[in-house]
Amino acid sequence: MALVDPYSPCPCGSDKKFKWCCQKVEAYAERAHRLEENGQHNAALAAYDAGLAKVPRNPWLLLRKSLLLIELQKLDEAKRCVATLLQYQPDHLGAAALLCQLVLATEGPAAAVAELQRVLLHARPEARKQLFRITAIVASELAKANYFPAALKHLELAIGLDSSAQSVLQSALVSLKSNAAVSPWLKESHALEDVPGGLEGPLREQFEQAMGWARDGLWDSAAAAFELLSADRAAGHAADHNLGLCRLWLGDDGAAVAALRRWIAREGPTTRAVDLEIVCQLIDESTDKEPIEEVQLTWPLQDRGVLSRILEREATIVEGEKRHVDPEDDESPEVACFHWLDRPRIEARTGLARQEIPLIQADVLVGPDTVVLEAHDDGRLNGLIDQFAALAGKAVPPDHPQTKVVGQVDRTERAMSWHWYLPPDLPDREKRRLAREQIAHLMTTVWPETPLKQLGGRSPVQAGCDGNSEVPLRAAVLILEFTGDRLGDEVDWTRLRTRLSISPEPAIDSETVDIDRIPLGRLALIPLPRLDDDRLVRIYLRAQEWGLVDLLLRAAHEIAGRPHLSTSSKLDERTLYADLAIESTAQRDRAGALEWVRRGRTAQDLARRAEDTAFWDMMEVQTRASFDPFDDWVPELAMLLERYREHEQASMTITTRLIQMGLVHLVSPPDRPGEVMLDTRVLQQLLSLYGPKVTTSSGYLGVSATRGEIWTPQSAAQGSAIWTPGSDREAAKSGEKRLILPG
Repeated sequence: MALVDPYSPCPCGSDKKFKWCCQKVEAYAERAHRLEENGQHNAALAAYDAGLAKVPRNPWLLLRKSLLLIELQKLDEAKRCVATLLQYQPDHLGAAALLCQLVLATEGPAAAVAELQRVLLHARPEARKQLFRITAIVASELAKANYFPAALKHLELAIGLDSSAQSVLQSALVSLKSNAAVSPWLKESHALEDVPGGLEGPLREQFEQAMGWARDGLWDSAAAAFELLSADRAAGHAADHNLGLCRLWLGDDGAAVAALRRWIAREGPTTRAVDLEIVCQLIDESTDKEPIEEVQLTWPLQDRGVLSRILEREATIVEGEKRHVDPEDDESPEVACFHWLDRPRIEARTGLARQEIPLIQADVLVGPDTVVLEAHDDGRLNGLIDQFAALAGKAVPPDHPQTKVVGQVDRTERAMSWHWYLPPDLPDREKRRLAREQIAHLMTTVWPETPLKQLGGRSPVQAGCDGNSEVPLRAAVLILEFTGDRLGDEVDWTRLRTRLSISPEPAIDSETVDIDRIPLGRLALIPLPRLDDDRLVRIYLRAQEWGLVDLLLRAAHEIAGRPHLSTSSKLDERTLYADLAIESTAQRDRAGALEWVRRGRTAQDLARRAEDTAFWDMMEVQTRASFDPFDDWVPELAMLLERYREHEQASMTITTRLIQMGLVHLVSPPDRPGEVMLDTRVLQQLLSLYGPKVTTSSGYLGVSATRGEIWTPQSAAQGSAIWTPGSDREAAKSGEKRLILPG
């Protein structure tokens, strides 16, 4: 039986009918297909090769062979196969997209970007929309590899290729935009500079052509054109700017930094220059020329018992958790770990000063036959070796230890980090206070004197005195100021800038500001209390859209202080007050968190929707779970599960919260890929141990802890069997007891 109808479009991807294209190789394709179905893969490959010997470079056979090679995980062979096809049919979009995916799998996102640029260049304008999917795949992999500007630009390109696909890509775009771990400076969409005024003739035509390529997503072609223009006196400044952005969108960070810094040098100390210098500092992967080594020094043990007794009674030694000798290798031996402090440990008390807290200067790893001293070679290592040898005494031989370098750390990173030992029973509020004070100390005292690669190895103080580094200094201070989690709240930034002889950032007029036109990184500079209601709501929504957590919480507090505003139709009261409750929980403020939950209840009209009531009921349980023992909140959770068991929307709300709390997990059955079910074993265990031991009106114990119904996306309000890892499907069929979840 024929595989393909003679008058249907040819499966090779040409515009011809099968009869006048690839029908001549159908016999080879049919034979290979039968062999594949029978699992005779090598014979199938031989059949494809026989057909290709008869009709060299046939696109249908090459595509089918490459797909079989992919199935056999022979990706490099598959890549060569597809490349052969494209050598003779460069506009074959199906093969081109397949090659992009193969390059992505074998060479990584940077190589895939280059291949995608080649595909876009050769694609016919009317066929470009077919490339939206592979463009989105490349964007996803760029994000995973931390090329965030390139990832965002590729997602925008994918949507531009096929606007009807926006709904498909929206979740990926929203996820990347709202990722709080990504700096707002890397999410900013920088515009290309237009053709410089006064540029005429061929140079103007070249510049306009490069701009057109860039608008069409042909950033590699545009970059090549801008690079040629960068040497011209009239066009060079704008060309460098655009060249840097095109390289940034291609994920070529090194080339982007070089071009942008040429533009910055000519631009001078403008806010645009500072903003792009921040991007350069965040993506610059050049390494410290003089990194600090992390080393392990190993002695053979002469008497393990003697060493153990010495470590136990030494006031500067505290026992830590067991760990692997090589923390990067789970197969390395597990050993006892002791922290060696720079001063005796201290007792917990209110009002401890930062300077009183002992720092961990090294770790001592005690194995069966060896002891390892793990420390940084920052100028103090020889002294530590001598001190440890004296401390260990006869437990180790007098010989010099065996030395192994296990890592390197940037000098700046080392200077700006600390590893101290806080008394275990120190209250959380005291730990947070001490951390803030330590961060302020590092930012105002240590960082200004630390050599930085972005300043050519000079310290900020030295660069400030030289007077020729205002842009990189302003950029570095802004990065410090908005590092997240309000870490710099204790720092006097005006005083620090004065010390470094740099200008303060330009003030933003709260009465006239257009919130949507302010760069994302500079939104935090806007004085929120001075904003009118509309602008305050807009900055809150923009912070929410772009994952600017610190700004979001500051705006949420300001909105909550304007009661008439918190009920605005533009705002989601759930999100507003829940975020504030979660913030208080993170700060270990139980009363504050529960007060935000109460205010959230009050702000919503609870008489209308049961799912709103369920949301705040679960928020209260989730908050209490962070502070209270199990037997205080699990019975309440049991009552909620019973109360909303018959309400679909409310039960979905509860299920979502249970997943967030880690009491329920989403799992995929190995025998039913693509399906999602709920693993409720943690929840079951809690309910069995701490839930109510009474029979409810429905006749079930507690919250139906023994009946088998759950909500799944397919079952809606109907019950269904649940698969959990390690469970037996036959046991489920025979009526084994399972948990009811609401819905």
